[in-house]
Amino acid sequence: MVVMSLHTTIPLRRRASCARAATARLGACASLLIVLALAACSGADKSPTAPVTPPVVPPPGSDPGTPTTGIAAVASTGLPSGVSSRVTLKRGSIERLLVGTSSVAGLAAGDWTATAEAVTADGITYLPTPVTQTVTVTAAGTVSISVTYVANTGALDVTISGLPTGGNGDVVITGPNNYRRAFGTSLAITALAAGQYHVESRGVKLSAGSFAPVTAQQDINVVAGNMPTALVIPYVVAPSVISVAIAGLPGGSAGAVVLTPPSGSNIAITASTRLPAALAGRWQMAAAAIKSSGYTWAPTPTSKDTSVASGDSLTFNVQYSISTGAIAFLVTGLGSGANGAINVTGPAGYQKTITATTTITDLAPGVYT
Repeated sequence: MVVMSLHTTIPLRRRASCARAATARLGACASLLIVLALAACSGADKSPTAPVTPPVVPPPGSDPGTPTTGIAAVASTGLPSGVSSRVTLKRGSIERLLVGTSSVAGLAAGDWTATAEAVTADGITYLPTPVTQTVTVTAAGTVSISVTYVANTGALDVTISGLPTGGNGDVVITGPNNYRRAFGTSLAITALAAGQYHVESRGVKLSAGSFAPVTAQQDINVVAGNMPTALVIPYVVAPSVISVAIAGLPGGSAGAVVLTPPSGSNIAITASTRLPAALAGRWQMAAAAIKSSGYTWAPTPTSKDTSVASGDSLTFNVQYSISTGAIAFLVTGLGSGANGAINVTGPAGYQKTITATTTITDLAPGVYT
């Protein structure tokens, strides 16, 4: 009986152990099925034995697929070809410079300050409008920045007057940035840099005569803006210059010259002189002899009739020379208080009696007895 009891006990224990092993195998199978099911739900195409990475869950309220930056683009007008605008974008400590028609990306969304710079080309400064503006950059958007440039220049409205039809003046204007322009007719000069300009006007000789500017040298300020600065250059008939040169007279002696201008009003001339604003036309000169120091001084020539054009010069030369002589008489041998009696005759019926020592002056040249 004992043997049989032991034989019976051993199988019962084995059956319990097998039951526990089977239960463990069922649990493992269930776990494998769960893993396979999760892999299938996540869309993975991996084999059941590949490792599975858990998905990343974004924070609440965020979307990793949405951009957070934007673009700013600059467009400018008013500048010459080849000249670029300069606009600086600033937000806090961040600055971006845009040159010409360009754009910049990667700007944080929000308000930015755009500042446009003045640009100088060929000596002319171009001013931007507006100088500053606030632009709003939006995420994934493009904001446009428009800047209009205007040349900081002025203009001259030049009028040349007083010349006959078809006649040109002679004017030269110089100014900032080595500016120089020569012209002879009325005109408008634009795109001038603001500043001071020098105007030189010169006389001209035309078929109708010579003409001179009223003002030969002047300075004028050109102001930037739409209103041109007026510059008037009047011409007038150039005056002639009449000169009288008197020579040959002893010191302190006055000549006797009379000029008759085109107006007919005589002008008395006693010494060398110059008439700088004389009329053009016919001029006549008459010179007369004078007496000085007991002698007669005769002019050469005694007259001249000529004409002068406007702007031209005319000189009358009058040369004086002594034209009379003298005879010295020495009377001796007479007693005290006695007078001599010397009769002197000469040219042109000249007759004179000499009673004592003397000198007869201002005698016409000739033979005297």
